[in-house]
Parts: sequence; C-alpha cells; structure tokens
Amino acid sequence: MTPEDLRAAVAACVTGLSAVADQDWSRPAAGLEWTCSHTAEHLADDLLYYATSLAARATEQLKVWGKIEEGATNAQVIEVIRATGELFATVADAAPPSARAFHPAGLTDPAGYLATGVGEALLHSHDICATFGVQLDPPADVCRAMLARLMPHVTQGGDPWRVLLWATGRGDLPGQTRVTEWRWRIPAGD
Repeated sequence: MTPEDLRAAVAACVTGLSAVADQDWSRPAAGLEWTCSHTAEHLADDLLYYATSLAARATEQLKVWGKIEEGATNAQVIEVIRATGELFATVADAAPPSARAFHPAGLTDPAGYLATGVGEALLHSHDICATFGVQLDPPADVCRAMLARLMPHVTQGGDPWRVLLWATGRGDLPGQTRVTEWRWRIPAGD
C-alpha cells in the first residue's frame, strides 16, 4: 500500500460523502450503532491517529483523539476527512519502509498503516453512504491491494470492493456464508 492508494481511497470517500452531505447525519449509519456524524468523526480521528502514530514511530498507543467542533456542517466534516487523509499520506510519504508504529492490531510498517487507513476510510464512508442509498465507488486496485495486505486469508475472486464488503460483514457474496466476525491482520512487512 502506498500514500497514493490512501489518497485515491480518500478521494472516493469525499466524492461519496459529498453526495449525501445534504442529508441528516444524526441518523444511525448503516449496520452501526453510531450516527453518521459520529462515524465520520471516527474516520477523521482514525486518519489523524494513524498519522501521529507513524510520525512518532509510537511503540504504544498514543493518547490522541481528533474531535470535530460541535456545530460543524457535514461539508466541513468532509473537509476534515480530506485534510486528515492528506496529512496521513504526507507523513507516510516521509516514512522509510523500515519505520514501525503501534496499532491496536499489532506493530506495523507504513504500508500496513496505510492499508488500515484505506480500510477505515472506505468502510466507514460506505456505512454513511449506504444509509442514504448511495453506493461508494472506490478504485478496484486499491481494494485489491488492501485485501491482500490486511485480509490475505480472503481468497474470493470477483469485484474486490464487493469482496471487501463481504469480508467485513457489510455485504453478501453468492455461495458464501455471511461474515459476522472479522479482524485486520497487519503485521509489519518484510
């Protein structure tokens, strides 16, 4: 995974979220107990957390939390997501492949952190967009690379976005059992 993969994922998220920016984000996000607003704030916070952890080469969980100012419009929240995505990509651009940083799922390299950022961005944007019947349209190559890095055990062929949604319990695949539990596998690369 590369910073450009993250930038492409965030661009897809911004496009999808912008299509529903005029909707009521106090509604629960599809498949979650969180509201769309809380889900968007969580997404921005994830991108900020990943950027700061990688920048610090953190060896334990950093005590950082990105809170969006109360009263922010949906369009302003989308801009925060775009900005935190770019911040994370810029930090990753500067990090050597040998860098390692703490993630709750395990110590990882920049590519692993980028993969988690891509996953969080795409999946939580999907959760918000699906609430309003809007389909996210992420790049297939980015989804394929993210699956290869974080879910190498997933061997289903076909549309990688549909496979990612299935592998994270957000969709169905013909002939496959519905996924109810999953986790990232992000050990540091070689």
